Amino acid sequence: MPLSGRAALQRLSSRSNREPTDAQHSVVLDATNSVVSDSTPGHALDAIRSVARSGDPTLSVNGVALHSTVSPAREAQRLAEARNEQVPGVDCFVVFGCGLGYLVNALLELRPDVPVVVVEPAPDLVLETAAFVPDVPFWGSDELPQLLRTMQESDVRVPALVAGRAFQHLFPDQWRLVRESIESYVERTRVNRNTIRRFGRTWVRNILRTAAAGVPVISLEALRDAFAGIPALVCGAGPTLERILPALPDIARRTVVISVETAAARVSSAGVVPDFVVTVDPQYWNTRHVDNLPERSPILVTEPAANPRSLRLWSGTVALAESVFPLGREIWGAADARSRLGAGGSVATSAWDLARFVGAPEVYLSGVDLGFPGNATHCRGTFYDDYVRTLAVRTRPAESYKHRLLGDASPQAVRAAGGGEVLSDRRMHVYRAWFEDQLESGRAPTTYLTAKESSAIKGAHFADLADASIRSSLKDVRDEIDRRRAALDNYAERMGLRTGVFEELTSVIVRIEERARRSVDVCDEIVRRGSADAGDLRRVDALDAQLLADERRHIAGFLLGDAADAAIAARAEDALSSVKQSAAIHRAVAESAQYHIALLSRYR
Repeated sequence: MPLSGRAALQRLSSRSNREPTDAQHSVVLDATNSVVSDSTPGHALDAIRSVARSGDPTLSVNGVALHSTVSPAREAQRLAEARNEQVPGVDCFVVFGCGLGYLVNALLELRPDVPVVVVEPAPDLVLETAAFVPDVPFWGSDELPQLLRTMQESDVRVPALVAGRAFQHLFPDQWRLVRESIESYVERTRVNRNTIRRFGRTWVRNILRTAAAGVPVISLEALRDAFAGIPALVCGAGPTLERILPALPDIARRTVVISVETAAARVSSAGVVPDFVVTVDPQYWNTRHVDNLPERSPILVTEPAANPRSLRLWSGTVALAESVFPLGREIWGAADARSRLGAGGSVATSAWDLARFVGAPEVYLSGVDLGFPGNATHCRGTFYDDYVRTLAVRTRPAESYKHRLLGDASPQAVRAAGGGEVLSDRRMHVYRAWFEDQLESGRAPTTYLTAKESSAIKGAHFADLADASIRSSLKDVRDEIDRRRAALDNYAERMGLRTGVFEELTSVIVRIEERARRSVDVCDEIVRRGSADAGDLRRVDALDAQLLADERRHIAGFLLGDAADAAIAARAEDALSSVKQSAAIHRAVAESAQYHIALLSRYR
């Protein structure tokens, strides 16, 4: 599974193709890694190449040896073997600092099936190493967001970060940034995989129920830049939403109000009808947050995998985003839902992305705390608040449920927006990392947190909208907002499904199931025999290729279970274990296809 060919850091230059010489050679770099003279004391890296005892070339920087001065190749081999053992199922090695390429070569030799990328903290050092380094992608440590996006696009799930101690010592700040970024990526990927395991079948079922319900909807595309030039307020259901409720009627005259469904009733209780309500959660109980809304005129923004109950109950306009899931794109993508909302794991991330989508130049986050200010979990008056009270008994009061929520996901103190600390947890870290990635991308509106008690988000500023002097800097644009809203409410172009789309999908998935079952039968026959030869492997490879050639295999592939994940992650030790691996993967594809077929039969 090779990574994208985009190597954002230019690795070679006009000097990089020269052959290394046996003589010592040095290049001096300043603090920004630009070539300078030797006369810049205290602000330079002095890189000197020499020869190790083994006869191999080696390199030192500022007197620190980047590789072993005895046997650099053997040292790299030991490090590669240790890291490969430490990270089961690794599907990409990320090497911090290339040096003379010993570690990169050792990893490629040990695991030729796993791609390798290099994050280079000192790009000009690559001029010293060009003749030793294989053709692998190089990235600068300042290009981590682009690298992580490329890894995500390439479906990298288990990256392993590898670095020699010398690079960690010489570039501690860059090392910490790279380590934390990869750890955050791994955590987000793990959470995403666990979420798919928990809700995957529910998402598939909701997509088909939404399509079968026939609720009239418009495409999210109709909302693109609909409020360009007007600031937006995003209301989450965190505790600090309470701080701005008294001022909310005035704020609503100056901003487009976007509420997550959890906070919609509380926003309405302050006398403000949100312009948009965003819901993306698949569960029935989440729809109960809008049961008692006094007004259902806001534009409901959702996606096909959300629970369809909210759509059926809504009296106002419903805008449907492109689904992030394969089946949803197959059904609704053909109906021109070309626009997708960001999915950072929380409905608040989708609400922020909606603000960006409609063209808001500034976005104010209220109640998007990504933590537990004052050890509170939600603002008052939410459905959750009422629900836990109905569950309370004398031996288990409502506070016990809130206490469990606080402690369920490794609570930890993080920096607060106004200084100091606030309690947060591992889930909130995933959401915070998503926001920070977006804010670093250069395509984000200026974003403000409205409460000092909220968790700080790197790249976001602070603006206390409860302060009238701060609000006065925003113009009263409510009449213009209402005018544009009316145009959207009267938007005539409704989305519709193609005729026969359910029948077509059934035919496609039946074909996928038949191919997967055929492969399982062949693999099981070989396994029963107890041995596999080259001819057997060619037969299995041909069946693999046939399934992979199906452009719509991703529909059934979405619901692969734990057994398939384990098989994909495992390294086949011999021909027979390779056949068993294929059997497990194709059996999971067949079971997923069977589930889709049963649902298509029920809802078409």
